[in-house]
Amino acid sequence: MQLEEGELRRFSSIFSKFGLESENERRAGLLVRRGQSEMFAGHVENAALMFRRARELAPQSSYVLAMNASFELARMETDLARQFADEACRRADRRTGALAYSVEAQIRDALRDRPGRIRALAKALEFDPTDVVLRHQYGVALSLAGDTEGAIEQFSLIIAEEEKRSTPRETLLIALKTRIINLRRIGDRTRAAQDLERAKELVARYRHLQGQASQIAELEEGHGPDSS
Repeated sequence: MQLEEGELRRFSSIFSKFGLESENERRAGLLVRRGQSEMFAGHVENAALMFRRARELAPQSSYVLAMNASFELARMETDLARQFADEACRRADRRTGALAYSVEAQIRDALRDRPGRIRALAKALEFDPTDVVLRHQYGVALSLAGDTEGAIEQFSLIIAEEEKRSTPRETLLIALKTRIINLRRIGDRTRAAQDLERAKELVARYRHLQGQASQIAELEEGHGPDSS
């Protein structure tokens, strides 16, 4: 496979982010992206071929192994997915650790292994503590496991960081919403009401957040969901 100049430029950020430095690693990275496109188009056999070739080119790449695990999970080959994910995690470094352990968390979730999912998400956050998506998933996983206080702590960390932004994102509303749910679980109606007022204020003030209005309205006392 020839490395086209346009493809190199288009995926240079991925190469840098995940440490794909050698010629073979970059070729493998492009094959992974092509495999994803084939899978999205419903061409599963073509996708499998692309992912296999990627492994052959870069068998020790944590990125390639993690993406193979994700592909196998998507086609419900959970045993094979777990094997690839385990190896990806074993080979993970500072650039691939969050990806490898987040895929491991997805597999544990598919296997209904709540403790395993929590461990994997906690490990992923060690590699990238700034990833708010991972942190929210971790909070939700703790909440589902009955660790409501731990979940509140994670949502509070997200809220504290998001509040620093000059323009709020939907991420802030989502974290407020899930913290409200968990505060109500422990009977802290005062803080839950404060969060709800803050969420309503944000929706009213910022046009780009109004897509969350209906979900925030559902959280009015006595009408909100009781799970995260």
